[in-house]
Amino acid sequence: MEKASVTRYSILEDFRYPTEGISSQALLNSGGGKAILYVFAQGAELKTHKANSDVLVVIQEGTATITLEEETFEALHGTCVVFKEGQLHSLKANEPFKMLLIK
Repeated sequence: MEKASVTRYSILEDFRYPTEGISSQALLNSGGGKAILYVFAQGAELKTHKANSDVLVVIQEGTATITLEEETFEALHGTCVVFKEGQLHSLKANEPFKMLLIK
């Protein structure tokens, strides 16, 4: 029997912050779903847009201001946010910031 290969990442150490803007890395992309790590420079933002499917976002490091429909809040390390398909939302990094998006 062949051993399965193991892919390991350290989100805190293996993914560097860009000097500006946002970088992303697909950690998993299969028929069953996707997991994408987004890394934001301080001040980088995603303008208001609609989610094209339900997604779970898990804040890995840093803080960001998230607006989901009519509510605005600060998201800190460990915060989980669910964006439902069609919900309007935006995000701005208050400091260098990492989030894992799962769908």
